[in-house]
Amino acid sequence: MASWRWVLVIEGSISVAVGIAVWLLLPPFPDKIGNTKKHWLFSAEEAELARSRSATYNTPEFKLQTKQLLATFKDPKTLGYALIMAAVAQGVNSIGQFLPTFIKVLGFSPVRAQLFTVIPYAFASLSVVIAIASDRYNKRGVFLLGTIGMACVGYIVLLCDVSAAGKIAAASLCVTGLYPSVILLQTWVLTNVGGFTKRATTWAIAEVFGACFGIVGSHVYDKPPRFVKGHSVVLGMLAMAFVVVSIMIWSMRRANLKRDRELQDYAARHEVHPHSMKTLEDVQDFHVSFRYIL
Repeated sequence: MASWRWVLVIEGSISVAVGIAVWLLLPPFPDKIGNTKKHWLFSAEEAELARSRSATYNTPEFKLQTKQLLATFKDPKTLGYALIMAAVAQGVNSIGQFLPTFIKVLGFSPVRAQLFTVIPYAFASLSVVIAIASDRYNKRGVFLLGTIGMACVGYIVLLCDVSAAGKIAAASLCVTGLYPSVILLQTWVLTNVGGFTKRATTWAIAEVFGACFGIVGSHVYDKPPRFVKGHSVVLGMLAMAFVVVSIMIWSMRRANLKRDRELQDYAARHEVHPHSMKTLEDVQDFHVSFRYIL
């Protein structure tokens, strides 16, 4: 076979092997691990800790609930998450479209052009640092503003007439901002949506938007070497995502404060809030005790 065919065979084989390993080794949900049963990755004490944490925002033995599907489509945050994912996915897809081409146009041979694409992609490793910092400070949307803003700066520089080094630096900014955004957004959705069905549906809708706009991203990069149209479209989408994230952070903070006041009012009247007898599966993330991670 030709060398390029072997590359696809090797990459595909690795993906299949990792998929099988994940299926075999990934732990089940905490409530599926019995009191006397432990997973090979966790001790009995760690499994119990996972169960107790999960019980604070999940109902054991969950099942698909139609009412949560309807609640997902009626929640404006669902569209917000989907739009953010659309912008980020389009940006991630665009990197592979323009990076090799514009580096080659700078005068490098095809082999050296491919080698130089490693530099921006290496910055994607900063995703680990950003994810750890986000976890440490328990902030998601705030960090998402930073990463999306960084990607916007990168695309603005790419639209300008700068040197080869400037273009590679700008591409590095784009990669540094876009790849962590995928992780931050997924975590933001999974921690800010109550109810198993609603949580899964919200993320599924975001993924559909991401896949569709990712395809769009591959079609707007049709005028090398500067790719003005492609960069402009992605920059516009990311700017829109920046605004959406800002609005969602504001609305979530407002909702958190409103629920604090509501609980205080009930406590002052020595009354029990109606949600006290309900779970997240009943009222999802609209529960009065649920607090959004900003």
